[in-house]
Amino acid sequence: MRAHLANPYLWYGIAAVVVLQILFTYAPPLHAVFDTEVLPPSVWLWLILGGLAFFLVVEIKKLVIRSTPALKDAATRR
Repeated sequence: MRAHLANPYLWYGIAAVVVLQILFTYAPPLHAVFDTEVLPPSVWLWLILGGLAFFLVVEIKKLVIRSTPALKDAATRR
């Protein structure tokens, strides 16, 4: 975790993705280019909850693999 927090490029990347996502979602010229529509604000809650749920499932899976010797060996074997 410390390595991620100390990396300034990580925060630039996160900021860039957020700005690009907002532009993609709400900028009319990009709607014409990509043939998309505006998302209502109520949908963002579901998107964030879905992303959080997916994140938690992946982290739990990683925890199980790291804490089970047989799975850890299978995952790191070449």
